[in-house]
Formats: sequence, structure tokens, C-alpha cells
Amino acid sequence: MPLRPWLLCTLLATGVAAAKPVGLLEAAVEGNSVVIYSTMKKAGGCKAAVLFSYQRGERREMRKLECNFRVPAQAHYRFCAQSNPLFVDLKIESAVSGGCE
Repeated sequence: MPLRPWLLCTLLATGVAAAKPVGLLEAAVEGNSVVIYSTMKKAGGCKAAVLFSYQRGERREMRKLECNFRVPAQAHYRFCAQSNPLFVDLKIESAVSGGCE
């Protein structure tokens, strides 16, 4: 017996709502800093990590920025950052891993 259209829509809507993340994490380069931003609908703890590289002489060096803090319910909140005058030609090398509770 085929599913009724309203039941199918309800099941799909419930599945989509359940799969929605609690928070969003994103990384950006700002001058000689790597910054991780969070967007949360409610305050909670977040863990995040991102790989980045910078030019040092003739070669590129890789580093990892890791953060583990509580964040407020706020859009585009500056969760954590790492800066150094030696960071030249910064590039984000991975997606932000981690999440928020």
C-alpha cells in the first residue's frame, strides 16, 4: 500500500528537522589570523579544529587550530583565533571538524 502524500511529507519533514545541526562552525583568514566562527541558536559547548598553512621562506608549513569553549547563542560569534606575525599567505587546508552540543 503506497504512503499517503501527507504522511510522506510529515515523515520527510521530521527527518529533516532531526538532522539539522545545533550549531554551525566556519573558519576564515583575517590578515595574519585564522578565526573560527560559531553560530548557535542556544548557548552551549563547542569543540572545533581546522588545519591551515602559511608560507615560511621557500616552503609551506601546516598547523592546526583547536578550540574547546562554551559559546553564546549568537550568529557569527568569534569562537577562537590564532595569529602570528610569521603567518604569511595563510590558507585554510581543511573543513572545520567538531561540533556543538
